[in-house]
Amino acid sequence: MKLSSAYILEQLKEEYRVRGQNEITGEDGYLRPFFCLDSERENTGTAVQKWKGHVRILSSGTDFREIQWRSDVLWISCGKGECRVSVPYIQITGGNESKNPEEELYLEARVLNSVQRIFDRCEAWENMLREEVLRGRNLQKILQLSAEFLGNPLIVMGLDFTLLGEAGTEAIPEKSRLFHSDGIDMEYMNALMQSAEYQKMQESRDVVLFPAYISGVRSLNRNLFPEEKSVCRVVMHEWNRTFTEGDRCLLNVLADYLELLLMHSDTLSGEDAIAGIFQTILKDRAADYMEMSRRLSVNGWSSQHTYLCLILQLTYLNQKNLSTNAICHYIKRKFPQSASFVFEGEIVTFFNMTLLHKDTEEVGSVLTYFIRDSYLKAGYSRCVKGHMYIRRQFIQARTALDVGSRNRPYVWIHHFDQVVLTYIMEQVTRRLPASMICHENLLKLKETDEENHSEYMKTLRAYLDENLNATRAAEELFIHRSTFLYRLEKIKEILQSDLDDPDEIFYLNFSFRLLEQEEEEIPV
Repeated sequence: MKLSSAYILEQLKEEYRVRGQNEITGEDGYLRPFFCLDSERENTGTAVQKWKGHVRILSSGTDFREIQWRSDVLWISCGKGECRVSVPYIQITGGNESKNPEEELYLEARVLNSVQRIFDRCEAWENMLREEVLRGRNLQKILQLSAEFLGNPLIVMGLDFTLLGEAGTEAIPEKSRLFHSDGIDMEYMNALMQSAEYQKMQESRDVVLFPAYISGVRSLNRNLFPEEKSVCRVVMHEWNRTFTEGDRCLLNVLADYLELLLMHSDTLSGEDAIAGIFQTILKDRAADYMEMSRRLSVNGWSSQHTYLCLILQLTYLNQKNLSTNAICHYIKRKFPQSASFVFEGEIVTFFNMTLLHKDTEEVGSVLTYFIRDSYLKAGYSRCVKGHMYIRRQFIQARTALDVGSRNRPYVWIHHFDQVVLTYIMEQVTRRLPASMICHENLLKLKETDEENHSEYMKTLRAYLDENLNATRAAEELFIHRSTFLYRLEKIKEILQSDLDDPDEIFYLNFSFRLLEQEEEEIPV
């Protein structure tokens, strides 16, 4: 394991007084220390290879003029001798607390042991990381171990603002967190995306410091490259302790192991087995429904359970904010017994309402503000029991979104039951106009009104709306009951009906809706 000179210096300052230093940085890296023996002070042969890339400890009695200084070595001298060199260098002069001259005795041995212990601690942490990666353990375990070792909260997130894992963030107030219980803080996210630091590190492999003005908490950020292109990022927040230069070194170590883990895991896929089954059902019309049902049941989603389908559509305003993958991950976090995936450019989610122990209203209440703040549009199906209507549930949700968006474009969320009548009328009038479908004598009544400036249509509509109650209809029209009854007799004559047939009453009501819809569609 390689440790930066900055980290080694920070650790040594906890035990010793540092008299001088030179070219100390958090971006370099050195291997375990060796004591510089008299026989190895010459820059020749085998000695050169032993020295390269290591920490070298010089004794208090070293004649600095005899040292062949190398820039690829971190030199640590012990004692009070004057040393002025232009290579990575630390000079130590005894313990931090005591000024006892005896502490200078065997100082180089004690420093050597101290540096070894620094490497021991770090390598113990690295060994745990290696073991977890080899075992294929989850990301959360690695973050938890690392947050404890590093002393600050950690987050791994996709560049699309998908939360992949976090540890130690509980103490951070929600106002300073990008991810909180109600979802993603959109204001925080937009401020982050517009910052110069964010733009700077798009494809960078360097550790970048984000200032506190964005969220109130500074953070160190390092892109991860489990693939050829960076797809996610590890973030360390400055919460429990102040950052040091040495943190850059340790964050780079952690990043290397996270890349290995993510390279061989499905953490980035955004899809689970159940979601894959639902995708197959929607994509393949020839799919064996019995086999799909069996596979769902094997995964704990029984044919006796009740399901709800939701479709989310990304609006133009959303394009630079949340990705489809981030939305899928968010819904999965809120509703573990759900399956979200991308289908035909939109997010489709099936909720197992039985396992969730929730109804449509409860699910909707959790997602309402997220949908609004993310500039999404939503269509909900009805809740349906079993697996045989999955595709039709999708059509219901699709219909709710399409019909609702056409008729109420200013509304973000649409339910199938709210649009079903409009949908029926749209289907009815696909081949014939409303005027050719509605009650023929109702058209005659409409013509009478147009010719004589009467209000027979208005009167009949009030009568039907009040369930054939003449008194309430007259009150609704602000006319005397006798006047209403006179009009009603004229209406019956024109309609050639006593208005006592339930089917005809339904037909008249439906005809009114057809005519109203036709009038709404006529451009002004």
